[in-house]
Amino acid sequence: MLHLLIVLCVGGLLIALPREQAAAFCKDIEKQEGYQSWIIGIVEKGNRTARIIDKPRVIEVPAKDREGELW
Repeated sequence: MLHLLIVLCVGGLLIALPREQAAAFCKDIEKQEGYQSWIIGIVEKGNRTARIIDKPRVIEVPAKDREGELW
């Protein structure tokens, strides 16, 4: 059984699921829905803090139905 957490956010969904299922889930979403998805982070065991890596990659996501506009 697939266990996942889905959080609705502006412009899309934020989904948490087991690391070993993430890449296949992204491929399935693109195949079934026609929208690209991204793995944006990982959860590691620790002291319940968050950090951003030193050089994060910013991904601009164009609106699918409005040429030249971002979501």
